[in-house]
Amino acid sequence: MKRHAPGNRLRAGFTLVELLVVIAIIGILVGLTLPAVQQAREAARRAQCTNNLKQIGLALINYDSTHKTLPMASTISDASGPHHFSWISQILPQMEQTALYDRLDWTLPAGHSDNAGYLTTKVEFLVCPSDPNGDPGEELGNVMSSNYSGAEGLYSDNGANLFGGSTGNSLPTALSGTNIDTGGRMDLNGIFRPGRATRFAKIKDGASNTIMAAETTVAGYDAGESRFLDDSYSRTAFIGAYESTSGSEALGWDDYVASGSYDGYVPASPALPSGSSAKLITPTYQAQYAINANGNGASTPHNVLISVLGDGSVQTVPLTVDGVVWVQLNCMADASVFEKP
Repeated sequence: MKRHAPGNRLRAGFTLVELLVVIAIIGILVGLTLPAVQQAREAARRAQCTNNLKQIGLALINYDSTHKTLPMASTISDASGPHHFSWISQILPQMEQTALYDRLDWTLPAGHSDNAGYLTTKVEFLVCPSDPNGDPGEELGNVMSSNYSGAEGLYSDNGANLFGGSTGNSLPTALSGTNIDTGGRMDLNGIFRPGRATRFAKIKDGASNTIMAAETTVAGYDAGESRFLDDSYSRTAFIGAYESTSGSEALGWDDYVASGSYDGYVPASPALPSGSSAKLITPTYQAQYAINANGNGASTPHNVLISVLGDGSVQTVPLTVDGVVWVQLNCMADASVFEKP
C-alpha cells in the first residue's frame, strides 16, 4: 500500500480564489465577444433587408417590362373614385405572390369587405428583420405593414412638385439658391405619384441616379426618435390611403369617408385599439423630410438607409446626407447635377 507524505497530499478541486479568477476571465471573454456576435446578427439582418429591396427593385423592372410603365402609388377607378390598391399590390405577381394577387377583387376598392380579409396576409419580403415593430399584429388591426416605401418626390402632391413657368410655385427656402435651383422649370415628383403611373422615359435624371423605394419603419420617426405604434405612420402593404385630403393628397376625393373625418385607412375588424391615433397610409414617403425626422419621411432601424434605384441596384444613404442631395436622389426630373453620397 502506497502512503503519501504529509506534505504531498493530492488536491481534490479549485480554491475559491482560482474559481473567481476563472469566472472573471470567462466574463471578460463574453464581454469581448458579445458585441461581435451582435454586430454579426445585425449584419445578417441588414443583408436580408438589402435582399428584400433588391427583389422589390427587380419586380418593379419586370412590371415595367410587362406593362410598359411602373405602377402608380395608389390606383384610381375609371370614375376617379376610391380604389386604393397600393403599388405593392400591383407587383405581387412579379414577387411570386400570384395567388394573393388573384384573390383580390380588382373591380372593387381595396378596402371593400370582399378584400379586407386579404389585407392582413403576411408577406415576409416586406418585413425588415431589424425593425422591432415589423410585425405589429392587433396593434394595427392586423393589417400587413410594409418596411419599404416608394419615393413620392418632394411632396405627396403632383402639382405642388412642379416649379417655375406658369405653375406659380416657388422653391422652398431650403432649396432656393442651391445647385438644384436651375432657374427654369423643374419637376420634383418622385417615381410613385398619386393616381399616375410613371414610364422609365420620364426619369430624366437617369434610373441609376433616382431612388425607386427605400426603408420606412412601421412606427415611423419624429425628430430622430421612433414613434409609438399608437401614434404611428404605418405604411400599409396592399392598400393606398393618404394621410389627408389636402396638401399630401392629390386624387381629388376623400379617403374612405366622405366627410374626411379621419386620415388614412381604418380597418373595420379587428379595429384599431381604443385610443389609437395610428395612421395607416400608402407605402410612400416624402423627400422634404430628412431621414428619421418625420412620420411622412423615410426611416430606418439601421445606421444607414437602404434604398433601391431605378436600375435595380441597391444604394445605402448616410443618415446625415445633405438635404439637397436627398431631394435630388428622390426626384426623377430635377435636371441638376449632384454627387451620390
